[in-house]
Amino acid sequence: MSFHSKLVPYIAAICVFAGVIFVTMVVVNLEKQKHMLALRAEMMRYASGCMSRLEASFNKRLYLTRSITNYIATHRDLTDTQLQSLAHLVIGIDPAIKEIRLAPKNKAPLVYLSPLSRTPIGTNYSLESHIQESAEKASETGKTVFAGPFASAEGPRVFLMQTPVYLEEGGSSGATASLWGFAQMILDASRFFEEADLQEESTLGRLAIRFRNPDGKVSHIIFGDPRIFDLDPIIMEMRLPLGSWQLAAAPPGGWSRIPGSARWLIITGFAFAIFLGIITWIFAQTPQRLSRLVTERTAELRSSQKELQQARDELENRVQERTAELTQVNEKLMTEIAERGKAQHELKQSEEKYRTIIENIEEGYYEVDLRGNLVFCNDPLCRMVGLTKDELIGLSYRQLCDEDTAKELNAVFSDVYKTNTPRGSITFTIIRKDGSPRTVEASVAIVRDMEQKATGFRGICRDVTEKKYTEELLLRSERLKAVGELASGIAHNFNNLLQIVMGGAQLAKTNLKAGNLEAAAARLDQLFQSARLGSETVRRLQTFARLKSDFAREGYIFDLSETVRSAVEMSNVWWKSAPEKNGITIELNQSLEEGCHVFGRENELFEVVVNLVKNAVEAMPEGGSIFIATRSSDDEVRLTIQDTGVGIPPEHLKKIFEPFFTTGGLQRTGMGLASTYGIISEHCGEISVQSQVGKGTTFTIKLPRAREEQASQEAVAPDPALRNLSFLIVDDIEYVVNLLAEGLTPFSRKVLGAYSGDQALKVFRESPTDIVLCDLGMPRMSGWEVGKRIRQYCEEQGLPKPFFVVLTGWGGQDEEAQKIADSGVDAVIEKPVDINRLLQMIYEYMSKSKA
Repeated sequence: MSFHSKLVPYIAAICVFAGVIFVTMVVVNLEKQKHMLALRAEMMRYASGCMSRLEASFNKRLYLTRSITNYIATHRDLTDTQLQSLAHLVIGIDPAIKEIRLAPKNKAPLVYLSPLSRTPIGTNYSLESHIQESAEKASETGKTVFAGPFASAEGPRVFLMQTPVYLEEGGSSGATASLWGFAQMILDASRFFEEADLQEESTLGRLAIRFRNPDGKVSHIIFGDPRIFDLDPIIMEMRLPLGSWQLAAAPPGGWSRIPGSARWLIITGFAFAIFLGIITWIFAQTPQRLSRLVTERTAELRSSQKELQQARDELENRVQERTAELTQVNEKLMTEIAERGKAQHELKQSEEKYRTIIENIEEGYYEVDLRGNLVFCNDPLCRMVGLTKDELIGLSYRQLCDEDTAKELNAVFSDVYKTNTPRGSITFTIIRKDGSPRTVEASVAIVRDMEQKATGFRGICRDVTEKKYTEELLLRSERLKAVGELASGIAHNFNNLLQIVMGGAQLAKTNLKAGNLEAAAARLDQLFQSARLGSETVRRLQTFARLKSDFAREGYIFDLSETVRSAVEMSNVWWKSAPEKNGITIELNQSLEEGCHVFGRENELFEVVVNLVKNAVEAMPEGGSIFIATRSSDDEVRLTIQDTGVGIPPEHLKKIFEPFFTTGGLQRTGMGLASTYGIISEHCGEISVQSQVGKGTTFTIKLPRAREEQASQEAVAPDPALRNLSFLIVDDIEYVVNLLAEGLTPFSRKVLGAYSGDQALKVFRESPTDIVLCDLGMPRMSGWEVGKRIRQYCEEQGLPKPFFVVLTGWGGQDEEAQKIADSGVDAVIEKPVDINRLLQMIYEYMSKSKA
């Protein structure tokens, strides 16, 4: 065997070893490339997240400093105190702010420290020079300058954000702007980067940030190790008003780190190469066997190369797909950032528009917290209560009204809070600063925050004092006009009654002369009945003409049917006397059910019936018929008033209860049905109307039925033992005193008379009586005062107070509860006096007192 033949096995083994090593290195390089692509993709995601958080942190401070400058620019005359409040408000929002400086031109800067800062940052001379340089840049460019970081007096590095503040001169769009000064915000650099969650080195990667001037030159390192920029890092850029920040990200171990899979391939390849070299050397001893083995290994290597090529192609495809995905994610992030900036701008415009509207409306606008304290209001509300905005903010609504009104408003706020339902047209009275009352109509709605949590209430309010006063005047005018119309009809009725009285008196006198006592008694009964009818007519007129301010507002239980019957009798001047005078016939039919008891103010419901009857008559200028009915059920009482008049057009039905709405021309005020609607609503009732043009109208009123235990009471029979009574009769008309004395003498032990209040007191002191009958209206001393003096005298002397009765020709005095209580009056009887009724009342009172 030649020397060359001996070398063949070694050469073959070396070639096999070299081939295996080559293939191994190819596979290792492919694995490195795959690892490098995955690592760069991971660094791209890491850098993108860091940049997003960094931009958010920067934009937050940029928004705050621009908010300060915009507020100063739009409020020219801010005081130092207001500037301090503005600075502290912004410092409270962002804990990274260590100091805010508001530096007016040609004035010393106003420095506002964070609660965590012990000394002003600006005491560091080097920082003061940077502030001066930034002010010059901001003044030259008109833009916000973000500089730093710089060393501070306290040690930590800080950023300086400085913005020029321009005030507009004039109000036109082309107005020039003058420099007010600068708004300077000094930020803690460590807090700034902590909020953005940036670390110089972590398990995710290493970070560095440097500043680049507008001309593209790199200025200085802001964060991290500057050597990272020499490691082929992932670089992202954030635009600033003047320049930009470049963020570099690199893996913790660098790009050259060999992955574990590549190390395993190298070890395996070298071991496999050695093994194949040895095997090749062994098999190379036999050329044929070696040739076969080489052929087989070559085929295997080609197959491996083909598989490696396929794996490489697949890896490249995956890298391209991942790169496309990362590009889409980056574009999406940029779109979201742009949309967020647009939304913030639109929100700012919306807030400014909202504030402009609130400040320019005529109505008052308010916002209160859940405790009822005012947190915001506009100028019209300030004028309404007579206070400035500074005086009004912080006040409770309870300080603007009396105690009863405060309780009513508290109930309204509670109801809105519980039901989450806004309330409108709430009418109440407030007390102005000068002590004058004003009637206000307001709405209430609940205010919620972003988490739908209730934070307070808001609403609109308007001063309706003049409106209410005008409505009351028109209502009084309507009533007085109705009283005037009634007066002519009542005069006609009184003439008829007087004719009966005069004729009956003459016939009674003739019968007495003739000795016909029975006929004379019949004529006298006729005179008594006529006088009683006249008295009832006067009483009804007084009830109708009485205004709401003249009597107490307490209600009581009464039969609505009786009230309707009295109102119909009272209004016969409209449906009977006046039409008959003009040759027109109006037929009025009634179907009144007994026991229709309701609780309320009888005189107001009396007025409602009169108004509706009068409206029905006015709707029948050619005559017709009116039907009035009352019905009761378990829960309600129903009153129906139907006419056959001209009817109401459909377009007017919804307006007839509105104040001042009328179809009767200038002679009508349009307050009758509005007053009727208000009275029924106050009685917790309902009123509805149905009408057809040409056929007539039907008004239906529903009121809650009152539950009243009707105890059967037998009439108290006069007790002979109670006849031993003494009377004192007081009236400035001697004929009245004598007439009552003559009527009471048969039923009493003693009757005394007095013709004035002073004389009555003198007579009572000399001879106290059991009962005092006193006229209300007398010169120098009224009946109220006489009762008060007699009660005081009895208390001083230890005497029992007499049963005191006031006699009056004025209607409604029995409803003066306060006067009755103050004067010690026990009963009020309207003139003319029915002696039998008077005696019955006295007997009942004395029987109860004796029992």
